Amino acid sequence: MLVLKQKVIIGRTIIYDYFPEDKSDYGTIELNLDTGEFKLVKKTEIYTQSIYLMHAYQALMRMRDEEDLFEYRIVAWY
Repeated sequence: MLVLKQKVIIGRTIIYDYFPEDKSDYGTIELNLDTGEFKLVKKTEIYTQSIYLMHAYQALMRMRDEEDLFEYRIVAWY
């Protein structure tokens, strides 16, 4: 489980912080809405497993495809 919090929108680029397990440790990811190009801006320090980053990326791509860019979103999987 992770939480996505929108940080800023700059033109067609959106930046989100992602919080694994809803803890204080977080990473930052950037997504170009036109090209789908993804960039890791800041890696989490404690939750270094790539599964959190992958789920954050997939959630952002889904939000982009649905044109529904929430400021806050909970992402859960099993």
